[in-house]
Amino acid sequence: MNRVLILGGNGYIGGSLASSLMASGYHVTVVSRSSITNIECHRYIQLDLAKNDACKSLNVDEVDTVIDLVSYIPPNTENVSVSDIKRTLESYENLLKHLNDKQYLFFSSGGTVYGNSSMPLSESAPLKPVSPYGVQKCIQEELIQKLMPKGVIMRVTNPYGGIQQVKHGVGFVAHLLDCYLNKRTLTLTVPKNTVRDYIHIDDLIYATKGVLDLNSDVVEIFNISTSHGTSLEELIESLQEPSRLALAVNDVAPHNHILCNILDNSKLENAIKFKIRSRVTHFVNHFSHSDSKK
Repeated sequence: MNRVLILGGNGYIGGSLASSLMASGYHVTVVSRSSITNIECHRYIQLDLAKNDACKSLNVDEVDTVIDLVSYIPPNTENVSVSDIKRTLESYENLLKHLNDKQYLFFSSGGTVYGNSSMPLSESAPLKPVSPYGVQKCIQEELIQKLMPKGVIMRVTNPYGGIQQVKHGVGFVAHLLDCYLNKRTLTLTVPKNTVRDYIHIDDLIYATKGVLDLNSDVVEIFNISTSHGTSLEELIESLQEPSRLALAVNDVAPHNHILCNILDNSKLENAIKFKIRSRVTHFVNHFSHSDSKK
């Protein structure tokens, strides 16, 4: 049995991944700083890995693979210097040294490390992070390539679907569906022509399981994406019913807004197929027939 440790796993991606891995026969341990969880796993450990030397509390001899979902800086953080980010990540460097003989999967961010591009970007494209969150991920990637003898860096685009919370959920798809299902006005704070590469959670888990089977003896980087961009306007039009969804638009975007971001996934052995319209429709139907929309 493959024993997996999921760091920062008490959330949307972590919970989805833990449940799927357990169903596939993995022994799953989840670590999070939260004392409360409803995550399905064999073992749950409360631990704040942002504290220096907290990693020493982890008995990594009991696991084969570590999947790292920890974010030391939230995605919406602004006005943080690179030196501050590096100080924040001191505990992360200690963590890598503690794990350097394990198979290691790191969830980076495809949506913030590359910057703007209307063409699908390959893993060799230069990194141009435009936010503290993106800078954090780039620094972590550098540390992995410096300190880890083997591992996989997964640059993941924008996930949606599955057990994701719609009300107060993270991401445009969740916010759009919340407005759609509850007949709320959708207010955009970024332009309608903003393009993103959206990936369904089932496809993300499928790709993650494929990466788990690699057993690479070096550090490899993979874009986890659909290689297809969809604009906010296209997503709105796919669901819009004039009697249910009113749309207010504010086209003033933040200064660090990425207008277009599409990633090339051809390096994946089994590239993910583009199914966003059917996937979003299924997501809507799920919430339309559950109490989650309330």
